[in-house]
Amino acid sequence: MPEARRLFDQMAQVGIQVNTITFNVLIDGYAKSGQMDQASAAYREMQARGLVPDSCTFNIIAARAHKFGYAAQLVHDHDMFSSHMSADELDMLVCRLCWDHQLDDAWELLLGAIEQGVPLRVTGFNALIAAYSKEGLHEEASELYRIMNKLGLAPSSSTFNYLIMGLCNQVRLDEAQLLLEHMVSKGYCLSTSFTISLDAYFRDGNAVGALKCWDDMGKIGLQTDFIAFSAYINGLSRLDYVNEAYQAFAEMTSRGIVPNNITYNSIISTLCKAGNMTEAFKLEQNMRQSGITCIMKFTIDLFSLCNHLCFLVFF
Repeated sequence: MPEARRLFDQMAQVGIQVNTITFNVLIDGYAKSGQMDQASAAYREMQARGLVPDSCTFNIIAARAHKFGYAAQLVHDHDMFSSHMSADELDMLVCRLCWDHQLDDAWELLLGAIEQGVPLRVTGFNALIAAYSKEGLHEEASELYRIMNKLGLAPSSSTFNYLIMGLCNQVRLDEAQLLLEHMVSKGYCLSTSFTISLDAYFRDGNAVGALKCWDDMGKIGLQTDFIAFSAYINGLSRLDYVNEAYQAFAEMTSRGIVPNNITYNSIISTLCKAGNMTEAFKLEQNMRQSGITCIMKFTIDLFSLCNHLCFLVFF
């Protein structure tokens, strides 16, 4: 970069007029090499010479800010930050920071945008809420949700999904249930959010909570899809709720929803453990006739046949 800067200075000495494009090239060189302070200084020099930075100028700096830890400083630059950053650019930068696990910088970037009047959308908030939830930082995620509400930003389905997923990952199922109830009271009917909660109940061994969650989905008129049915059947099978799992499987197929090999094998395994070999073999045949790949097979020796036991041999 010293050679580039020297050539840049020589341009003025020989009477060549520099313009916005020339400065953008210089700023880009500094930014690519991680010299963000020099890039910012060149930006100031550009303004001092009476040249107007364009969106390209800012994009060059913003694109490198997350990589070199400059995002936190960027939000304090009122002129640069508020004059040129669009909602799309803010969302992109927040997402980059979250992807790189720079959550403190992403938080500061959003707060800086609020203070300086940069247009905001739900996308950037969702990215950071998702990152916080993944890291088990539910309080921080909830604070962002409250800020969204204060700003009048309507949460999307993804907002609730991330919040509920974070609570479920921490086995805070009562809080997840309260959030589901709040979601429904606000007019959101989200199958994905309920399915996340349903699966969490099963993973916690709480069949009662899972059954209630499933019933609630029906009461509010949610159309249970392939993912919901699969989570329900697999969960019931893991907890040896044979009749309930079989009934759910029958309902799933009667609605024209085609199970995959995982769901088929889950219910077949459950029937085998319960000694219901007739239905197990019937489903295994249906599975093969449907062209679904079988991931397990059953071998029954004389002893197991006499005692109605099935040994699953994986291959």
